Amino acid sequence: MTSYLFSVKWDLVLFDILDLNIQLVGGEIFMSDLFLSFVYSASDWKVPTTFIYGVKDWMNYQGAQEARKHMKVPCEIIRVPQAGHFVFIDNPNGFHAAMFYACRRFLSPDPDNESFPEGLSSA
Repeated sequence: MTSYLFSVKWDLVLFDILDLNIQLVGGEIFMSDLFLSFVYSASDWKVPTTFIYGVKDWMNYQGAQEARKHMKVPCEIIRVPQAGHFVFIDNPNGFHAAMFYACRRFLSPDPDNESFPEGLSSA
């Protein structure tokens, strides 16, 4: 084991660690590319859509606002307090309130009569 430790080129290992830490996470790069195509395809969507974001989410909810401008179906953006990207973990009650609200609006014969959940915000 000792001989292995001395044979490692630590300068290369440290460079790799530094390189990984100063660049965007692969998922962030992927999501930004995916989101651009998503915004431009929004006009083709056929189903009412509700976006749910945590108030502290690293994803930019303004992208959903841009997509909504192109949509021909009802679209809502709900922001849940005390939650980041994993809304369902960070604030399960807020997440469930947002989900139930979205489902009730979708299934209701009079969606505009559904009351918005207390504590959540609309963007």
